[in-house]
Amino acid sequence: MKYLTYQRHGAPRPGLLLDDRHIVDIPRLCRQMKVRPASTLLSVIERGPDLWSILEGAVASEDPASLPVIPFDEVRLCAPLSRVPKMHCYSVYEAHMQRSLEAVLAMRVHPWLARLARRGGLIRLPKSWYQKPTYYKGNPTSLIGPDDELPYPKHTEMLDYEMELALIVGQRGMDIEPGDARGYIFGYTIFNDFSARDVLIRELLRGRVGPLKGKDFEYGNAIGPWIVTPDELGDPHGIDMRVWVNGELAGAASTSGMSHTIDALLVESSRTEALVPGQLIATGVPAGGCGLESQRFLKPGDRVRIEIDGIGRLENRIVASEPERMQEVSDAA
Repeated sequence: MKYLTYQRHGAPRPGLLLDDRHIVDIPRLCRQMKVRPASTLLSVIERGPDLWSILEGAVASEDPASLPVIPFDEVRLCAPLSRVPKMHCYSVYEAHMQRSLEAVLAMRVHPWLARLARRGGLIRLPKSWYQKPTYYKGNPTSLIGPDDELPYPKHTEMLDYEMELALIVGQRGMDIEPGDARGYIFGYTIFNDFSARDVLIRELLRGRVGPLKGKDFEYGNAIGPWIVTPDELGDPHGIDMRVWVNGELAGAASTSGMSHTIDALLVESSRTEALVPGQLIATGVPAGGCGLESQRFLKPGDRVRIEIDGIGRLENRIVASEPERMQEVSDAA
């Protein structure tokens, strides 16, 4: 099943994708099934498996003609969740980490030294990176959705994209066991973790506590187009993904390159701290999934499209920041 949030008339509403032409309206379906309506997708998730079973069972068994459907081409897809209660952002791809270190060395020192370090096997991650996954806490209120625009942040000259698979937590749990981890997943979605790369590099090199304004800015996290349930996606550790910039293929990778499993991420996130329904856990960017590795960054007018097999497509456009837009209007006048 694919859960989504759409807007047709008025406020956004939660829905289920029936097929490529129809959406089932969840609040109306709740009333039809004589259960208390849920007005947002977060409330659907928080209500738990009993409600999910009712909704999914009705969509699977009812005559489509009897369902409260809306034509897909009459709606605008929104971010599945407009905000999340928590956001944990991991980085679990060794090859990406090594390529990123090489790129930073090339940018901060000299390209030939970066190449020499790579050939000599000197670009290594600390042993602690392999021992357990680590994360930083992202901004849970800065989410945008499919086809939404990102105003170019004024504090950076190196805006970057990050192609990532993310999961949404479905149930509360603390100090969970690895064998139980998958049972806490509500579903999976695409995540574009936009980054102010020059700011992030300075922050990390200065030894501050994790990313600050390198990651934390308004509208800096795109998710969508919907949340796919685990039974539909299958094994999350062998999924192909691709990213395009302005229609040109910029990178391709697979989740099979993870150095830590999704189960391990859930275990770590739940250690001495409860997982909560609606929580977003991002798995990190694989090698080839960002502009840093090739030192090609975004500018106003660029379009970034991410596709993950079994989920779908997420596209966003970079636009000029508000002061720049006002200057463009003034110049045109």
